[in-house]
Amino acid sequence: MACRKNAYRGMVEMSEHLEKQREEQARRREDLERQQRERWTPSSLLERCCTQWLAHGPHQMVLSGPSSIMSSTTYRGCSGCAKEHPKIALAFDNGTATAELSHGFDAFVQYFDGLREATRLKTLRYKLGGDLSSHHEALKSKFGRHLVTIDPKALSASKRHYERMLEQDDQKQAVKRQRTLGEAAPTELLDSILEICYNNSLRELLDIADIAWMRTSSRVIAKYAAKMAMDRMSSIKLTLLPLVPKRD
Repeated sequence: MACRKNAYRGMVEMSEHLEKQREEQARRREDLERQQRERWTPSSLLERCCTQWLAHGPHQMVLSGPSSIMSSTTYRGCSGCAKEHPKIALAFDNGTATAELSHGFDAFVQYFDGLREATRLKTLRYKLGGDLSSHHEALKSKFGRHLVTIDPKALSASKRHYERMLEQDDQKQAVKRQRTLGEAAPTELLDSILEICYNNSLRELLDIADIAWMRTSSRVIAKYAAKMAMDRMSSIKLTLLPLVPKRD
């Protein structure tokens, strides 16, 4: 008789435990739905889409607990449904990086409309400037890796293209600087000019800061700066005064 009572009590406790689990799962689903409706607008577009996919991506098992032995197993994500599964598709073709949105959620559109490197090509398609990998990482951080797709070959092609563009920019800047500065004067002519200036009161016109700057300039200018520094040092007059201790 006692065994039957214990078995019955165990079945009741198990049933109550399972019921609590079902209630907890239902509460979590309601919270998830509410959070996703707040994030993904407009609601008319969300009705067509899978909220489990938007929140967690594909179906996955999650262990929670202090250890693998004392852990509980829960499942989240979409296990396969007939609803739509939004994503952002990144691509690189003919030297152009693009992002195409499968759905016009406000969060997607506002992100790209506010992105300085993005230019809208059509309603849900944007041209991206810069390296595609940086956009890829930023989008994964913002929306989750499950909502961003890209071909690894596109990442490699974009990286090579971006590096070539940087090299070309560096070359253009170097040419521009050269045009601005002009051709360097011949060393012999500069040496002759500085020698004339040195012998005609240049030393009196410059202060210590000017001479110090000349020492960091070209080799020819630094040579005359060293001469002027030696002249200044030799012209300094020092007076030595002995210190006699005071006697009480």
